Amino acid sequence: MVESSASNQSKPSRKSSKQSADLTAAPLEVAAADLARFAALRVKLQDAQEKAKPYVELIEALFRSDPLNDRQIELAKSKDFAKALTHLATLKVESDAASAKAGEAWEILKPILMVNS
Repeated sequence: MVESSASNQSKPSRKSSKQSADLTAAPLEVAAADLARFAALRVKLQDAQEKAKPYVELIEALFRSDPLNDRQIELAKSKDFAKALTHLATLKVESDAASAKAGEAWEILKPILMVNS
């Protein structure tokens, strides 16, 4: 048995209503993802800054004319020194790049998060 095309046309399309809901939700979802990514990057950046703190004294000593002490020499030779600085720099670049998107995301999300404020 073949259904008539009239009966198919009278049913509301679930697909089209879902698609319009997706179009509305998409900017909110993208904004939430952007803000969450920025938050994660900021936490990682802060952690990397803490891990790089032991190297500040060494870096400052590198620019002075007096010789490095034994501890500074060991730190300078350490693979962790270069790794910590490179990781910190990478996270800073990523965080800075994500910051503008996160600011825009906050403007989108603020009205739905500040309902009773």
